[in-house]
Amino acid sequence: MLKTIFHQGDPSRLPALCAVGECLDPDTSHCEKCHATETHPHTRWWATGILIHPRVVLTAAHSPRSDTILGDRVLLPKLGSETEETPKGKARKRAATNSFPERLLCVQRIHDHPKSKQHGFDARVLILMPVDGLEKELAKRRCALTEFNGDSTTRFHIDGFENLHSFTEGRPKPTTRSRLASMAKDAHRPETHGHVLGHEFVITPEVLRDGDPSEPSAAFGDSGAPVWIDDDHPAARVVGMYVRRSINRPAMSNPDLVVLAWTMLLKGWVEDVMDRYGLKL
Repeated sequence: MLKTIFHQGDPSRLPALCAVGECLDPDTSHCEKCHATETHPHTRWWATGILIHPRVVLTAAHSPRSDTILGDRVLLPKLGSETEETPKGKARKRAATNSFPERLLCVQRIHDHPKSKQHGFDARVLILMPVDGLEKELAKRRCALTEFNGDSTTRFHIDGFENLHSFTEGRPKPTTRSRLASMAKDAHRPETHGHVLGHEFVITPEVLRDGDPSEPSAAFGDSGAPVWIDDDHPAARVVGMYVRRSINRPAMSNPDLVVLAWTMLLKGWVEDVMDRYGLKL
């Protein structure tokens, strides 16, 4: 069995990373206040998303939706302080590159791509409820998407969450995790991976063999996870979103991941949706 090399994520490098789920409390009259920095025991999470605007999250269309009106939620994890070593060997705390409190936000509207049932367009846009006083903070957390122009030498980062489940007393909150990946060797063969050339591409994460304590590759199921390229640039560039596994072999021995690319066609649809609410990328 192939096993993925996971490492603890650094959300300060990609503060747009968020979890998508639902509030299990049937009373949604408090939804406009759903941005407090407290534990939310009646919430569960099922996917990952990318904050691309203070009021817009991009995620995978095949993910579940709440059965309750205004029941969908987005969680932006806390970005706290980080520790560094002083010259004398004593640890001290310093502020992270971007330090933000945890934010739980209510979803106002959901739009799936009109071709979301087909491969190549597995995209969903979540329009968040406006919250007074948060726009500037959220504007600092949003990411900029860009078209992918890399090659077989490009190294990708794919970020997601560990413990992506309901907030239950005694159980840990979701924490970020990351892994590195490169372009799949046979990424040009759609008959192998089931992806749509021009709209999707395929990456292979770094893996280890049996006997290593790392988690199985199939354990990383964060649909909607951002895929980005560092490129030694101060701001990470998000080039796509993980949507599903390749079809080339059984999941437990299949490391290849299909990524929905950020293309002009996808961007045009997102901009059209946002325009209905007077929002601009």
